Amino acid sequence: WKWEPSKGKIDTLWNIQTETLKGSNHSVIQGWIPHHYRGTTADFRFDGPEYLSPRGPLECAIGSQFHIAFPYSGVVPNLPRPTNAEFQPVRMQEYLRSIAAKPHFADDTYWGGKDVLRFGQSALIAAETGSELHAEFISKLHNVMADWLTYTPGEKSHYFAWYPEWKALVGVSPSYGSEGFNDHHFHYGYFTFAAALLTSADPGFASDYGDMIRLVAREYANYDRTDKRFPFLRTFDVWAGHSWAGGTSSPGGENQESSSEAVQSWAGLIYLGEALGDAAMRDAGIAGYAMETSATMEYWFNRGGDVFPPQWKHPVTGMVWSGGKVYGTYFTGDPAWIYAIQWLPASPMLSYLVKDKTAAVASWRNMTTDFEKHEVEESHKPENQANGYVAKKATVESFGPALGSVMLGYRLMYDPKWAINQLDTLWNTPGDKVAHNADEMAIIYYLANAAASLGDPDWSVSCSAASAMAYKNPATGKRQYIVWNPGSAATRVTFYANGASIGKLNARPHALTSASQLLTP
Repeated sequence: WKWEPSKGKIDTLWNIQTETLKGSNHSVIQGWIPHHYRGTTADFRFDGPEYLSPRGPLECAIGSQFHIAFPYSGVVPNLPRPTNAEFQPVRMQEYLRSIAAKPHFADDTYWGGKDVLRFGQSALIAAETGSELHAEFISKLHNVMADWLTYTPGEKSHYFAWYPEWKALVGVSPSYGSEGFNDHHFHYGYFTFAAALLTSADPGFASDYGDMIRLVAREYANYDRTDKRFPFLRTFDVWAGHSWAGGTSSPGGENQESSSEAVQSWAGLIYLGEALGDAAMRDAGIAGYAMETSATMEYWFNRGGDVFPPQWKHPVTGMVWSGGKVYGTYFTGDPAWIYAIQWLPASPMLSYLVKDKTAAVASWRNMTTDFEKHEVEESHKPENQANGYVAKKATVESFGPALGSVMLGYRLMYDPKWAINQLDTLWNTPGDKVAHNADEMAIIYYLANAAASLGDPDWSVSCSAASAMAYKNPATGKRQYIVWNPGSAATRVTFYANGASIGKLNARPHALTSASQLLTP
């Protein structure tokens, strides 16, 4: 792969190894599935036969080397301080104070990973809003991350163990089968993301623990073919374009449920590569992010309309299997969670989900329709009637803080004013347990207001920095340019629109910088 920031893409070279006979070159008939040829650019023609596959139309081309360029416009870990009138700094501070006062760090790698990222995101918000709690967040995050990345004899959790025969790291305590190598990219992506945020605010962290967090990153996404400690890209299926979550697979083949947490694992790699000054790590993250986001929209959301067969009666899938798909999850058949597990955790790095705003609105509508139909059907079952089951509505209040925060995190990316209204209404409702749940809603409240201030991502703009994005206000047509620079030196970055330089921005060190005007090219 080769990142080309001025063109807003990453070019991938597919070199098909074939045997040769006395110097003659051989070609192959190579098949490609929708994420390879939809929304990408290629240097070859699809002039071979076409087949039907579990991933939609498989188009063939003839050759031995193929270039496919996947779009990449950049990702940022946070948005600049909201400027809209609805944003209440005092309420934001109340949220942050609540999180800082009751720090909770679970012992397993999944929920523990979520906890460290929440603290990292809270630290970013504290920095953007000028909260005095920033130092406290960084100090507590440093301590818990140092605990995870070291081992003290006798401790029962918060460490990683090396399995030499499997060439693997297993975080202790494991969860959801991670001791059998399930879901490592889901779990460890939270740690790489959090480590990047911590490194930016606390450069000494990388000096002390940088080597260990690199191992955690390489556990799921080893991008160096010469590093024999880990398999190459352990969890990622390069041709399929997405990751697999089953560690040792199963009789039914491989599978993956949460496409969005898989994407986050690549965003974590991008951010960590930027924070550590590791271009190879960063570019691997860009390649994985670009491919997995494209594959997600095809194979989980049927973006092109021809991946799901006519017999499939649902607009999405909850789990993609190597030979099929399932409208469900491992933990529930609730349609709301079938969607939600593809929509978490809330972050600007999930903006690819709403790149097509019409499709994003349709996904929300389909979710609410499926959810309410499911609840009505459940209420008609005799055992539920006997228990006084009452069908729910697809509202944030009914969803509760955990599921409700996911739904708001999705909706705020294309309709932030709706999300703000929901939060404000609940906040002013006596006895509310949803909007007042700081652990779930602090980040949502901040992002919803920030998004309302900015507008929509401008996908025509790219940047020479990997952790950068541009937003455009649909009412005024004005752009806001954002760069996250975790390094110790200020840097001047270049923004491009449709391949041409449109200006430069001086990005402050260890900070998020935003501007509505660029310096002249």
